[in-house]
Amino acid sequence: MSMNRSSFPIKEGELLSGNVVGHPDGRGRDAFIISGTNYISAATTADYYGKKWYWKSALRLATLTPMSTMSESNFDAKRPITDPSFFSPREMYVENRTSYEGGAYSGNTDADRTFIFNTPGVKILIRALGTGRKLQGSREEYLRWLGINATRGEVSVELSYEVENLVATYRFIRADCVRFKELAWTWILNLVTTISSYALLSGRDLDTSSYPLMLEYIGTFHDEIRKPNPNRSVVVDLKESIQFKAKTKLRHISVMRAAAAEALKNLVAFDKIFEAHGVSIQNHVKSLTMQLVKDGNNMDSLKMKIKEAQDDIRYAQGKIDEKNEKRLCTPNYMWVCPIGTTISIGTVVQTKNARGKLQAAMEKVRKLLDEYRSSMLVASRLQINVTFISAQIQDLSTEIGPLVETIQKLLVSWNDMETYLRSLLNLIDFEPESIPPMLLTTSQLQGIVDGWSNLTDHALIYVGISSLNEEPIPENIQEYIEHLKLAIESDGAGMLDELD
Repeated sequence: MSMNRSSFPIKEGELLSGNVVGHPDGRGRDAFIISGTNYISAATTADYYGKKWYWKSALRLATLTPMSTMSESNFDAKRPITDPSFFSPREMYVENRTSYEGGAYSGNTDADRTFIFNTPGVKILIRALGTGRKLQGSREEYLRWLGINATRGEVSVELSYEVENLVATYRFIRADCVRFKELAWTWILNLVTTISSYALLSGRDLDTSSYPLMLEYIGTFHDEIRKPNPNRSVVVDLKESIQFKAKTKLRHISVMRAAAAEALKNLVAFDKIFEAHGVSIQNHVKSLTMQLVKDGNNMDSLKMKIKEAQDDIRYAQGKIDEKNEKRLCTPNYMWVCPIGTTISIGTVVQTKNARGKLQAAMEKVRKLLDEYRSSMLVASRLQINVTFISAQIQDLSTEIGPLVETIQKLLVSWNDMETYLRSLLNLIDFEPESIPPMLLTTSQLQGIVDGWSNLTDHALIYVGISSLNEEPIPENIQEYIEHLKLAIESDGAGMLDELD
């Protein structure tokens, strides 16, 4: 069970036990990972004195989890090898849960499993980053984008002041989203690339895959070493082959671990930044809304209608996020005025029922814009924008937490494999007679290969569509609805199964 900082029995200034398996910067402070007998922590902050690490503080996401509850294997290198799952991809797939259901997260346990970095939550994060990177940098640009003419006296002096403050925060958010893409997201993609490289070596076909070859060598070594007169030349060759395979995998695990450490360090740092932005923009929304009320606008009914449309859009996008894993396209989101980024039409059209739900939800926003065009144009456009944008900025922080936990679980599974490989190397050096029999069938070995080959495909596809290098296509909401309607009417090629 995860424990937060307040329940962790280490006090500030106390010596940390365990091995540093991240990469401290060597200059005294850094976010890093500590693993010990009892706990693993992703992203703590410590001070380094006299070649020892001392507890400094835990960031908000620095959960500390007993290793025994995270590790499922407790694999004994001396036991007969009968479980192919230990050598198959582990912690690489998660339940593809509905991200938003009628105003609450549904936790749908019947959804299909998906690649860990292709979950609905990560897709929400990608869209939120798209919004953050496209926010306007000046009051004039912002009002022009919303179709508000400040020169006609449509914006009061007091409201103009509130808008100026809002846009100032938008500028900070935009700069940090650009930095996030360049730093944290680059390391996420680097991590996925290292995983794909590892999977490629472990997949392909039965005759070249590293896991089946290593396991075959182990089985043959076990049989040979137990003969009354083992062939010493064969034993030496097998020993060297096993050592080569094991050490190669250990090197790759080290590379993946380093990439994970960098990703974690950046994710946790930006989580604090985005959390602060979320609080700031919420304050701006309250202040802006209060000023709109002071300017004579009836905001209660408008806010209810906006919330209803927003809930419908998030619900539909959550359903689409569940269903589009195998048929992704670029760009995977679009920049739509006045609500920010949304799923691209090319992706939406692949889902049969949810696309209609999204179109209907978008129509609600369009009707709101039409309804208040004459009486409350400024108020409606500002309120719609800040409601949608503030929710996406909240998503930036909300969705980083699960991503951190995902990478933590990866580290634990790699720790299991690393422990096994080192135990195997120790056995072959010091207790060769304890090398166990390899009892996996050819079919089971093929299953291991297929698992890694499938993971390679998932990882490579993900890197290809998640680089965030393409600029989202800009449209207003009317154009988006019209293009979506045309795409639905044309009944695009190869739609996914109908949703429940």
